[in-house]
Amino acid sequence: EKEKKEEEKEAPLTSRERRRLPEKNRKKKERQKLKKSRQKLASAFHASLQSSVPLFLSNLTSALSSTHSINTSSYQCDHVCWRTATQSSYDSLTLALNSAPHLFSLLVEGPIGGRMISTY
Repeated sequence: EKEKKEEEKEAPLTSRERRRLPEKNRKKKERQKLKKSRQKLASAFHASLQSSVPLFLSNLTSALSSTHSINTSSYQCDHVCWRTATQSSYDSLTLALNSAPHLFSLLVEGPIGGRMISTY
């Protein structure tokens, strides 16, 4: 289990940007900016997983081998758990991952031990 804060705040339009747009266009622009912000977070999270998970697994298999003489070469990792620090972080991250179907596909979401868990 890995703990990481994902406190990326979604970037709404600035007050200056809001004043310049008619109401209909402003709401559309807000949604587009929010979607882009979420997709950026999803891409950053994906890149983080790609760089950190192989190193984590390498360190884990080395430790199991050296400390307990366990040979893990025939095992295959089929999932990774990622724990967020807060409910707000979880909400932001799941919204971001759901906005990037080219990278993530939600399989199931439900409460486990009092916390929401999503499987992608």
